[in-house]
Amino acid sequence: MFGRRYQKRHCADTEEKQEDYFASMTDMMVGVLFIFIILLMYFAIQLRQATDVQKDEVEKIRQERDALRQTVERLNGADASRRKLIEDVAERLHKEGIRVSLDMENGILHLPEEILFDSGSHELKPEGRHAIDVLAKALVQVLPCYAMVPAQVTPAACAGSTAGNRVETIFVEGHTDNTGTDTDQGKIYNWNLSTLRAIATFGLLDANPELGQLVNASENPIFSVSGYGWRRPVAGNDSPDNKRKNRRIDLRIVMERPSSRELERIQNQLLEKR
Repeated sequence: MFGRRYQKRHCADTEEKQEDYFASMTDMMVGVLFIFIILLMYFAIQLRQATDVQKDEVEKIRQERDALRQTVERLNGADASRRKLIEDVAERLHKEGIRVSLDMENGILHLPEEILFDSGSHELKPEGRHAIDVLAKALVQVLPCYAMVPAQVTPAACAGSTAGNRVETIFVEGHTDNTGTDTDQGKIYNWNLSTLRAIATFGLLDANPELGQLVNASENPIFSVSGYGWRRPVAGNDSPDNKRKNRRIDLRIVMERPSSRELERIQNQLLEKR
């Protein structure tokens, strides 16, 4: 009898201990699972943050690449626009029998002295005035496509031009040969002669109201004047023919470009990626 009671009590204690054991194991497993879930959530958050950072970096790189591409396009587009502008003006001059030469690399249209001035004079000859009148009409037809203009200029007037690229300035430059420059007086004479010829040419162009109203993006007049004397020859001053080439009026066309600050920023970006 006593043995049976002891056996029943022993079984009950054993079952209770087993229940406590399984309860402890269950609690431990729940704890482990909870920790696992927390770790899983932590790594998921870290992964998402890393992915977001990567996306931000990719987006930043994409934006920098687009900015570089746009700047290169602006530079290339400005050169293409200047080339077309000069070609269009030269074509109109040639149709009127006005002989000019072109320097596409530097954006210059050369007007030879013999069609403009007598030797040693800064007064335009009658044929010179005619040549500048033809030049003014050609510029009136072409320049509005590349400058800030009144509203009456229609898109049709600019058909075929490279849109979005504007003229910053057009220098009317006077040049002489080196005759007499072996003395200070001769140098001063050549400086003055080249400047007075440039001023005479500019004055006739500026007298055209349609040209006088053209401005750049800063709303400044696009025409300017400079005299270089004998200092910028296009040929050696060693023959009459070469001297004649050096006596000229140049129209030097300068297009708007990215600012120096913008170019410096792009240069720094390229150096950082090397």
